[in-house]
Amino acid sequence: MIELANTREQVYEIARKLDSTRKFVESVGVEMEGGLCREKFDKIIEKYGSTRRLGIGSDASVRVYESDTVCEKWWVFDAEIKYWSRSVVDVIEFADYVFSLGFKQNSTCGNHHHFKFILHPLTTTVLMSPEAIKMYKRMYLKVFGNNAKYVDRLKNRYCYMQESVYDIILNFTYERYYAFNVQSYFEAQNTLEIRLMPYAEDFIEYANQVLFNIQALETIINKLMKNNEFTLKVP
Repeated sequence: MIELANTREQVYEIARKLDSTRKFVESVGVEMEGGLCREKFDKIIEKYGSTRRLGIGSDASVRVYESDTVCEKWWVFDAEIKYWSRSVVDVIEFADYVFSLGFKQNSTCGNHHHFKFILHPLTTTVLMSPEAIKMYKRMYLKVFGNNAKYVDRLKNRYCYMQESVYDIILNFTYERYYAFNVQSYFEAQNTLEIRLMPYAEDFIEYANQVLFNIQALETIINKLMKNNEFTLKVP
């Protein structure tokens, strides 16, 4: 069963539980698209730069304009902040800190999560099967199906939910704008990227997106793997 949080305390409770019980997800990476005061980036770098797991850049598709925030320097409207860790709690703490600095998202933003797995090549390949993707979609709609913002992402041109083997083949060959993006596996980060989550209103919503994806992937892999072997139904 997928657990989501209503409070900050519950977020950390679920994250700690995942760190102690997950069997397949080895590491988690986040790309946080949004807006933030320029001087706040220095705080993020001071706190996390030494980990060598932080990346700060921009995304041309992001446009988060903020008229109410007073910055010491200026407002950055197209930020992309990346971070990864083998600890779910660590990733959640990072997101919590970024939001605490005044980070904001809007409809120009999407939340992309990157995953490495135990038996990474095999597990990634299996998760790119029609069966695994359909399982994920069912869980996604069960949890978020009453929220139009989430349902709309299934047809968004930047994160289209694969509907056929043809979509999966396109993603393997050259097209990255799918919900499950295997192109990321062949890039430097060597991850499976899930691009489906929409913008978040606050830290708790953002954290729930990360927690959902980890739990969904663990559930799918657990159902398809028995005794370190995967079984798929091929029509």
